[in-house]
Amino acid sequence: MPERDTISWTAMIAAYAQHGESERARKIFYQMQKQGILPNKVTCLSIISACGHTGEVEEGYYWFISMNLIFAVTPIVDHYNCMIDLLGRAGRLDEAENLMTSMSSSQVTIVSIMALISSCKYQLDVERAQRFAKQAFTLFPEFAEPYIMLAHIYSTVGRIQDAENLMAIMRGKGLEEQIDL
Repeated sequence: MPERDTISWTAMIAAYAQHGESERARKIFYQMQKQGILPNKVTCLSIISACGHTGEVEEGYYWFISMNLIFAVTPIVDHYNCMIDLLGRAGRLDEAENLMTSMSSSQVTIVSIMALISSCKYQLDVERAQRFAKQAFTLFPEFAEPYIMLAHIYSTVGRIQDAENLMAIMRGKGLEEQIDL
């Protein structure tokens, strides 16, 4: 391209990030800076996402903190959710939970909570999953996903009756229309 702007650079970074090529994403990011192009919120999200796809927790933390300190890009909910997912996938559930707790209540989304519940599934942390699911049931009663994920966790640990009861509650709320059962 004869002229490159933040959008074109970010598109390349995002493409590499989506394919788990975090090192290439960072190289493009550094080249972008050498050209005098400053990153925006999407660029920073793409870099953190690249770290998430490869499990590079410390690198993800570095970019999450640097985006504000170095590039004057204020983190938005998507950045937090990406970090919560990265920490959770790495089994660092305490840190993921602390990060979500540091968000204002208006910033917490169903994505934030589902990232944590999903991480609990992989760590078989039933107690924490229940706590997050209850929070989702209260804050986002229109979503079936927390019920389904918690029921799956129950099934995985052999709590079949709890899973069936939870699915019955979900159906009683009319949420089964959201999924193929």
